[in-house]
Amino acid sequence: MNMHVFGGVLVVFAFPALLAAAAMFGDAVNVK
Repeated sequence: MNMHVFGGVLVVFAFPALLAAAAMFGDAVNVK
């Protein structure tokens, strides 16, 4: 697999996951 393509796919999948994790973390801190 092309490393550039792999990196692009990794970013596309990691960015929303990172946003979701940040949102959940923010909710946990706010609920506290």
